[in-house]
Amino acid sequence: MIKKYPLPLVSVILITYNQQKYVKSTMQSVLEQNYPNLELIVSDDASTDKTVEIIKSLSFQYKNRMVANYNQKNEGITKNCNRALSLCSGNYIAFCGGDDIFLQNKISTQVEILEHHEN
Repeated sequence: MIKKYPLPLVSVILITYNQQKYVKSTMQSVLEQNYPNLELIVSDDASTDKTVEIIKSLSFQYKNRMVANYNQKNEGITKNCNRALSLCSGNYIAFCGGDDIFLQNKISTQVEILEHHEN
């Protein structure tokens, strides 16, 4: 883990569309990272299943670490991703699909490398 303070903010963007089966586990894997200075940006592309309900439930639980966007119509992966990117405030941005799982030390390992290796 990085010992230098302050730790850079990392924005993790998570784009979703009809991923009710996976999105809770995916969100938890991001929010439970061992890296403390992290925000999760979730952008849902007008899901027709229960994805939005799951996101809303977790966004209430993690309201200080999470920003959620809900598209009113399906705009496709590129526009949804660009919308999520526009909501980021981090020094670094990590991408996550709605059915991915992050290992607990993924972000801390990546920040350690980015902060200490110029190349």
